[in-house]
Amino acid sequence: MEITDTIRIILSDIDGTLLPFQGKDLTRTVDLAGELIAAGIDFVLCTGRGTGTIPKPFWKIRGLRYAVTGNGAMVWDLQKNVVLRERRIAPKTAKTIIRAGRAFGIACSGYQHGHSYVDTACPMPPYGDNVAMNNWLRNARSHDLISLINRHGPMDKLLLFDPDAGRRNECRKMLQTLPGCADLNYAESGVNALEISAGGATKGEAAEWLAGHLGFSRADILACGDNDNDVSMLKIAGAAVVPSDGHPAARAAASVIVPPPSEDGVENWLEQLLHGQQSALCR
Repeated sequence: MEITDTIRIILSDIDGTLLPFQGKDLTRTVDLAGELIAAGIDFVLCTGRGTGTIPKPFWKIRGLRYAVTGNGAMVWDLQKNVVLRERRIAPKTAKTIIRAGRAFGIACSGYQHGHSYVDTACPMPPYGDNVAMNNWLRNARSHDLISLINRHGPMDKLLLFDPDAGRRNECRKMLQTLPGCADLNYAESGVNALEISAGGATKGEAAEWLAGHLGFSRADILACGDNDNDVSMLKIAGAAVVPSDGHPAARAAASVIVPPPSEDGVENWLEQLLHGQQSALCR
């Protein structure tokens, strides 16, 4: 059976899935994504990042058209540079989250219109040799996030950074008792961060919407992810590929476990799939 008989759309996370946090040369990844698109499969980046912080090599993917950003906040038609679906955090709620983070002494950052911002109120924690995170920090803009919201409105998503998981959890519990915050989506990322997005803004909901928009069903979706914020996407897909060093919840949702991104696990599996060497895509 050819790949086009089983999979119509591949949605892949970036960090921790295609790109290890220590970084790597993405040339092969970019070429493979272009080959999948040429084979008639929609290859979609499905990331917590905004369009402004997607690693530059990915923009070289031949035929790349769609992206899901901000953990499902935005679904983009990249070729037309338009947002097809949007679920953003309302200004009042976003300011409540930022003030809560400040009260806990937790660093806050956010995405607005695809660009990344770091709140000037609390310093970001050090990230050592985490190449991906340090590159992200270099590209982020420092700004008072409350002022930013007052000037430009809703946030795509917010992140609360703290290496102390207990403190992040206490802040989350407190937030869920506050007006407008109970129905938000909360997920842990691989960089000691609590990621917060609006209701309806999960990777799974955005992925399913995009698949339906293109005329595909859940059975047509192959999802690749590694972390807590990928679980909703992995669960709605007909098949799910997860690296062996992924979050336990992500591994539990997997159809296939592959080697970690430092060993090109997802790329190797997709290349075999492209050439008809994989079998049994079902769970």
